[in-house]
Amino acid sequence: MRILVSAVVIGLVVAAASPVRLAAQGPAPGDTFDEWNRQATRSIVAVAGNPPPVAIIHMAIVHLAIYDAVVAITGRYARYNSGIPQAEGGSFEAAVATAAHDVPVGVFPAQRAELDTRLAQSLERVPAGRSTLKRVMPVRLSTANR
Repeated sequence: MRILVSAVVIGLVVAAASPVRLAAQGPAPGDTFDEWNRQATRSIVAVAGNPPPVAIIHMAIVHLAIYDAVVAITGRYARYNSGIPQAEGGSFEAAVATAAHDVPVGVFPAQRAELDTRLAQSLERVPAGRSTLKRVMPVRLSTANR
């Protein structure tokens, strides 16, 4: 009986927090990664119309660029693209937004205007004390070497 009750409770929790419902609510304030993950998915799948096998490759490139950009500012892990210089002290939000912006722009240049607008909105939310490294140049290197 306990297993049945537990299964029902878990099912209700999962149903209440379904991806469709979460997507409709939009990103939480400051949740740059989720916001740009959704934007990359929209750019790669919905706008560009890529089928799943191609979309997966593009999304992997986006996430590698995000990883490299964040590692470049935190210095905590090994970078995938070792040619990227350290850029410690930068903004996590700016690194994520810039990386997730630059890959789709590089692959789908027709989307530049929309993505540039989204990037500007994201960078406006970067705290003032961390704004010295809003555009993360190491990201440019990681997306150029894909």
